[in-house]
Formats: sequence, C-alpha cells, structure tokens
Amino acid sequence: MDTTLVIVLSVIGAGILIAIIFKIISMMKGEIEINLNSFNFSQGDSINGKIILKLRKPVEAKSLKVGLIAESSSNNRVNIGNSTPTNSQKSALFSFSQPLDGEKTYTSGQTEYNFSINVPRNAIPSSTGNAVADTMIKTAQIIGNLSSPKWYVTAELDVHGWNLSKRIPVNIA
Repeated sequence: MDTTLVIVLSVIGAGILIAIIFKIISMMKGEIEINLNSFNFSQGDSINGKIILKLRKPVEAKSLKVGLIAESSSNNRVNIGNSTPTNSQKSALFSFSQPLDGEKTYTSGQTEYNFSINVPRNAIPSSTGNAVADTMIKTAQIIGNLSSPKWYVTAELDVHGWNLSKRIPVNIA
C-alpha cells in the first residue's frame, strides 16, 4: 500500500475519533433541540421557532445564540500517487446570529427560548457585484464543482470548554 494513502487514511481515522470524543463530551453536558414552525421559507419570511436547552447539570456559559447560515460545497480532485481522492470544501455564503441569553449559569433541566429570524430579501444573491467572481461561480456551478447553497438554522450555547450546538437544514427559495 502506498505510504501517502496510509497517511491520508490515518488522518481521516484520527479526525473521526476526535469528532466522536467531542460528541460524547458534549452529550455529557446536555443537548440543544431546535423546533421550527416550518422548514420551507422564501426570501423575506420570518423563521419562528423554539430552542430547547436540556442540561444535565448547571453550566457556566457566555451566551446562547440562534442563527441562520448558508454554505456551499465544492469538490476538488487531488492526485496522490495512483489514486485521485476528492477533497470537499465548504464555504460560508451567509452567516447571521443573534443572542437569546447572556453570560450566566444556565440551570440543569429543560429551558425553552422562543426566537424569530428574518430571512434576508437578498438571501440567494444573483450577483456578488464582482464580474470576475460572478463568472467563476456560474462556471463552477455549470461544471458541477460548486453546489447550491444549503441553509441551516443553528443554536449554540457558548460554554467554557466544548460548546453545545445544533443545526438543522431548512429550504429557502
């Protein structure tokens, strides 16, 4: 087996193991749920919902935030020896967050927070304002290298150590 491939597979395995450890540690603190009134929205709509914070024990935290993000993925092929693995990259196209609560000791048990976020009217930009960038984006979408934006509602409890977070997909047309 090619040593480069062994190194790549080892790095991937280590990354997966680290992600599992972070997930277990986060679950020990508690969890966050996001309940929405709908999953399909248009530009200019309000996303209304509820963040449910379920903590196993009291937690010192800087803030509780809710947000809306859009990501686009691109796939690049990288030649390594005899193999050509695909390298995926995510780019943030839009990111907004607002605080629901501030710095304090969040008590154990279940606490609910209502929220409302407005989807911007220009949520799906037809132009970046830069002719070169617009041409590159359109070309990448045509050849299938750049995906359509994927939208998520996010919630995050910013704690000392590992944050509790959750994100759920929504459709914005």
